[in-house]
Amino acid sequence: EENNITLHAGKRVSTIDPVAKVVRAGDDLVEPYDKLVIATGSSPFVPALENLIDGNGKFKEGVFVFRTMDDCQEMIKYATDARKAVVVGGGLLGLEAARGLLNRGLEVHVAHVTGHPMNVQLDPPAGKILKRSLENMGVNLHLKKRATAALGNGHITGLAFEDGSSLDCDMVVISTGIRPNVELARQVGLIVEQGVVVNDDLSCKDALDIYALGECAQHRGQTYGLVAPIWEQAQILAEHLTSETAQVLYQGSQVSTKLKVAGVELAVMGEKDPCCEDDEVVTYTEPGRGIYKKLIIHDDHLVGAILMGDGQMA
Repeated sequence: EENNITLHAGKRVSTIDPVAKVVRAGDDLVEPYDKLVIATGSSPFVPALENLIDGNGKFKEGVFVFRTMDDCQEMIKYATDARKAVVVGGGLLGLEAARGLLNRGLEVHVAHVTGHPMNVQLDPPAGKILKRSLENMGVNLHLKKRATAALGNGHITGLAFEDGSSLDCDMVVISTGIRPNVELARQVGLIVEQGVVVNDDLSCKDALDIYALGECAQHRGQTYGLVAPIWEQAQILAEHLTSETAQVLYQGSQVSTKLKVAGVELAVMGEKDPCCEDDEVVTYTEPGRGIYKKLIIHDDHLVGAILMGDGQMA
């Protein structure tokens, strides 16, 4: 209110009429617009595991996704009486969840479908060193493991895997990525691929006065699940919405991530592998000390880096 913003809390948008330029929510709210911004975010992706859902359509007791503050509070509460947890997904958030549970005294296992953790950000040599560092701190890694079913009646007692093996546990955390929330955009008739397709000014393709940004938006074939690119998008879109002469365009973001796990120093930025045969690749590795450094140089510009075990470059 202090910034002349009207918030309709607790109102779920049911329809958008791009011809009449109105948004409808609930039984009584009809809000006209000049410009419309879709910022519906994303939802956790949950693999199709058998027996995961109970008779009430909810997760079996002891199963959690790791996405919101409420998720974290529920996990912390449940972990008080749990002994053994399995994290499904060895990406950035999955490993942070594993470390958090380890700190609370649980026996922690991570099941991951590829051959090394954080495969989206790390190349195999870096992934191998990270695996050793995680195991040294007490995390049990199960690689090339695809979960197929939840075990137990009423509450979780374990997971079954595609290779026929199983793993007992009394708590499961699912951290297998996100999916953009695009149902509303599809209903409007916007162009949707993986996310809502936007131009460089973040306007939706073939849609007048409708924009999208954040985790639900797809720009030049790319979606982003980190906050820094979304801040960039928001700044550029704000300039376009407040000025008819704004020239700034969104060119995409160079993503950087840092693993927030005590005992492991890891920062990743840009590309993890060379894209051209003329790219320079500089590496330095000390596996015994958990150190791995890799720089990728394209046309005399640094386009990617992996720094593990030592934040200072030699």
